[in-house]
Order: sequence, then C-alpha cells, then structure tokens
Amino acid sequence: MNITLTLSPEQKTQLEDSLQRKDRKRVHQILRAAIDPTIDRLIKIEGRMSILEFERLANELANQVETATGGQTPLLRDEDINRTGIYL
Repeated sequence: MNITLTLSPEQKTQLEDSLQRKDRKRVHQILRAAIDPTIDRLIKIEGRMSILEFERLANELANQVETATGGQTPLLRDEDINRTGIYL
C-alpha cells in the first residue's frame, strides 16, 4: 500500500531544504504535520465515500482482478447473480 502525504508548496520547499541540510528533526516535524490530515482522509471521518472515489476504487479492483487472472475472468451466469442465487 502506498500512502501519499499532501504538502503545501511551502511545506514542500521546507522539506527539500531540510533534506538537503540533513536536518532530521525538521524533516520529522514537516512530515508529522502532514500525517494528521492524511489519516483523516484515510479514515473518512464523515464515513462516506464520494462517487468519484467509489468509481476509482471499483476500477482499481477490476484492474487487479483482470491482472491476477490474466484477463481470463469467467462470466457469471444470470442465475449466479440473481437474488436467489446470491443467498443460496
């Protein structure tokens, strides 16, 4: 899993400068400041996923299934996906 931290242009500049100076303490401070908003985004405090996020996630999952199966995903029969077939 990759998690992306979003940094403001100012934070990005500060991070680059701190990395160049090898200022470990300052790098830690900058990254720590970016972690809380990232955690909030990951947890989704409001508990709802936007339609665009759902579409992106569904497409990503479909791509992973296609890759894992080599594009040979069998089609489901109609009786496998109707209400009766789901509960049996």
